[in-house]
Amino acid sequence: MALLPGVTALGQETSHSGRTGEAFSTNQQVTLDPLTGTVISRWSGPTVLLDSQTGELLEARSFAIPVLVTAAQDFVGSPTAPVFTDGVSYGISTEWIDPVSSPGIISQGALPGWISTFHVVEAVTKSTTTEEQVSTTINPFLGNGNSAFSDNGVPGAGQTTFDITIVGTATDEDAFAAKLTNSGLFASVVIKA
Repeated sequence: MALLPGVTALGQETSHSGRTGEAFSTNQQVTLDPLTGTVISRWSGPTVLLDSQTGELLEARSFAIPVLVTAAQDFVGSPTAPVFTDGVSYGISTEWIDPVSSPGIISQGALPGWISTFHVVEAVTKSTTTEEQVSTTINPFLGNGNSAFSDNGVPGAGQTTFDITIVGTATDEDAFAAKLTNSGLFASVVIKA
């Protein structure tokens, strides 16, 4: 793994459950006090801790979880929320995940009930579709004053694939997919999950 571009071998580390393995991460960012040289803060990108014999994942650290990011956007982005940001960036990442067993396939019945309310729609724009047209079509579904794009003109005209996660019933999912299809802006619209 350490031979992959941007990946650094951190050596042996211990997981929160006490198992030891080889750690790999992206480069670290350190902020120093300019007067004393003392470390003020340290940030590491996503890190994995692997069993050195089997390659089994022992722990994962600092990974973004899209469901949490979406929840934070709804909370922070809403003018009626206790916290409101204007021009301020924010993010969410997990501190650590320590698997209790090897990954496996679980039955649909073992999943939490709320998971069935998340749906993914893949939409591929036509090459002539602009960001403004996509925003006009998608923004009414985002709520809380959010918009599809935070930078003007990004992306510009050209074919772009969007994987859009929506929360709601299958009827909501069908209505959203129909809105995208009927807009004439997309070369394809596929309900993935």
